[in-house]
Amino acid sequence: MNPPPISSPPAKSSSRGCLLYSGIVIVTFLLVFLTACVITYVMPKKFESTALVQVRPSTYQKGTSTPQQLATEFEVIRANLTLKPVVQKLDLSKNWNMTEEDAIAVLRGIVDAQNIRGTDLIQIKVRHTSGEQARDIAKEVYEAYKKRREDKAREILADSLKEMEKAIVDQADVVEEKRKQRDNLLTRSNGNASDPTVLEVQKEFETQMALLEKMREKFGTDQLILRNISMIELHEEPFVPRYPSSPNVNLNLIMGAALGLLFGLLIALFVRVVFGRRISG
Repeated sequence: MNPPPISSPPAKSSSRGCLLYSGIVIVTFLLVFLTACVITYVMPKKFESTALVQVRPSTYQKGTSTPQQLATEFEVIRANLTLKPVVQKLDLSKNWNMTEEDAIAVLRGIVDAQNIRGTDLIQIKVRHTSGEQARDIAKEVYEAYKKRREDKAREILADSLKEMEKAIVDQADVVEEKRKQRDNLLTRSNGNASDPTVLEVQKEFETQMALLEKMREKFGTDQLILRNISMIELHEEPFVPRYPSSPNVNLNLIMGAALGLLFGLLIALFVRVVFGRRISG
């Protein structure tokens, strides 16, 4: 007895199902990928310009900057008191057709500050739809930040000099008092400089005189620093970028392709699980 012939419909159904699933994957992939292309094309192009600066420690700071100090500097760079002179210098409220407060808020949104890891260098980054404006804003933010930090340092140092000047006057009075005590003792001892009491007062006089000279030397040094104070050094000037920094075309297209393939496979799997029997039938 011969076995019954094998029918071909199941093979045809399987082939039809494979074609359907492949079609779902391809169509979904194309839809998502083309959507990513369109979104990337219509996204506004932004240009990034960077000023690289170094914050030098003040006279009263030692060592390198801590992460907390750098974080403070980032906020100082983006603070309203730093950005307001930039808005006024570049007349951004007029150019952007908005109030000064709104222009400062917009500026705060496009200005960023980052530390180069392992260094005291700070990158002041500005992103704008115009490369020229990004360059100009980055330059003025640096200038405003430098002026603000150095003005504050001058103010602190000037106050310290006033206190030191008063301390020098007081110390000079102490030295003069010790001088008078020594001279009086010399007179009483008939000029005997080897007298123990005279020697003791002479030693005190010399100690106070040496301290006065150190104070005067420190005062002169700080006066020189005050006249030539420089805390922010520019290492890289901002320039007009040739190419936009965003959108990242390659990254967007790769992500679009990956998501399109993933969604296509998931939809095909869903169709097979839910409607697989009907398709096979």
